[in-house]
Amino acid sequence: CLQQLHGEPFASGYCSACTCNNTRGEWGACGADLAFDGSIPNGFAAGTAWISQCGLFERCLPGEAWLGLHINDLTPVRCLRLMQLGDGEHLASEVALEMWSFTQSTWNTVAEWASVPGGMWEALVVPRLCSDIVDCLGHGIAQGVPGRCACLCRRGYRGERCELCAP
Repeated sequence: CLQQLHGEPFASGYCSACTCNNTRGEWGACGADLAFDGSIPNGFAAGTAWISQCGLFERCLPGEAWLGLHINDLTPVRCLRLMQLGDGEHLASEVALEMWSFTQSTWNTVAEWASVPGGMWEALVVPRLCSDIVDCLGHGIAQGVPGRCACLCRRGYRGERCELCAP
C-alpha cells in the first residue's frame, strides 16, 4: 500500500453547509480532492477531510456516499489505505472497490470489506484473482480460487494453460 495513485477525485457529493481548510490553509468546499491530498490530522495539524453530502446531521444510507479516483490508464490496484474520522455514527462499516466497465456501462465490484474501523489508517488488501495468477495464453479463462486455479480452455484448445491444439 505504498504506491500512490494519481487521478481526478470525484464523489457522490459534499457537505454544502460545511467549510474545510485545504493544504494551502484556505477555507472552502469539503470536496473529494481533500480525501486524496495527503494531509491527515495528527497531534500537530488538523489535516483535511472530505465530508459527504449526507454525513453532517445523520448517517448516510448504504451506497449514498461514495468517493472515487478517475485514473486514465488501466491500473491494477492490490491494496488501498483508508482513514475514516468522526464518531461511530458516521463511519462506513463496509467499503467496496469498484471499477467502471465501459462495455457494460456499469460499476463492477472488485473487492469488498466489512467491519472497517475508524480513527486510524487501515490497509485493505485486494484479494488476488486466478486471472492474475494463471495465463491461459488467450485461449481460455482462468477460474477457481488462488491455490486452486485452472484454465477452462475454449473449443479447439487443451492443456494446463490451453497451450495445445485439441483434435
